[in-house]
Amino acid sequence: MELTEGAIKAIQAPVREAEQLTKAVAFIDTPDPRSKLLVQSGKHELFSVPPPCRKHFVQSLEDLITYARTCQADPVIWHGGGAVTLILDDSDRRDLVVFTLSWSAPWNKLRQIEDQDAPVAFTQKELIRLLRFYLKANEVLITAFRRLSFQAIIGGAGDVGKSRESLGRTIEAEVQGAADLPEEIVVRVPIYTNTGEREEYPVRLLLEYDGQAQRILLLPEPGALDQLQEQHQADIHSRLSAALGEDDPQDNAKAVPIYFGKP
Repeated sequence: MELTEGAIKAIQAPVREAEQLTKAVAFIDTPDPRSKLLVQSGKHELFSVPPPCRKHFVQSLEDLITYARTCQADPVIWHGGGAVTLILDDSDRRDLVVFTLSWSAPWNKLRQIEDQDAPVAFTQKELIRLLRFYLKANEVLITAFRRLSFQAIIGGAGDVGKSRESLGRTIEAEVQGAADLPEEIVVRVPIYTNTGEREEYPVRLLLEYDGQAQRILLLPEPGALDQLQEQHQADIHSRLSAALGEDDPQDNAKAVPIYFGKP
């Protein structure tokens, strides 16, 4: 059936009216960020704007605990390697308070070495720089490595035993009276740099000497870094549980569930 001109205009009229209304609609910011002004067809109307989801960042675990005590809904805490996260209401999981854990430079350096999946070869100078600037090793240990002379190893006799080679007669004379170079060393490093989280942990580093290549091979004890990181997370869990893990009738506060992991 063919539409008449009048019928076509009647169909088009609401469409044109809707287009005009759409063009006439505008939201204007107001001095109050919690509201906007709706302008439509010359009319003005004030609308409330819901606040954005909160994502606060605190500087310490104590700050996060203090904030958690103010929650009136259904809070829950998750903590893992890089952060402790307080969810203010577990029913909607939108508003967060985050304590970001910052890795220390020594820890990052050891992780980089571990990620190679094999011992990393250092020159004498590189190893001394690693021990001195990153791992804060004591001067006695650094001095022992300073006395090492690979040039003499090449021309001297060598016996391979355990994790190192005998340094030969030339070197033995040079370091006479000093302790033998170790097959492993222990350094103490912090995992994190945040206030309240700077405890230092002992890390065993395994060494092997390659006289022919003039290199010292180094590798953190396999699995040790993960274990120490888990140890620190267990300490965080204990502190959270002591502060928030039980009901507090005096403050009318319920225990906050605390989980290892990431929300």
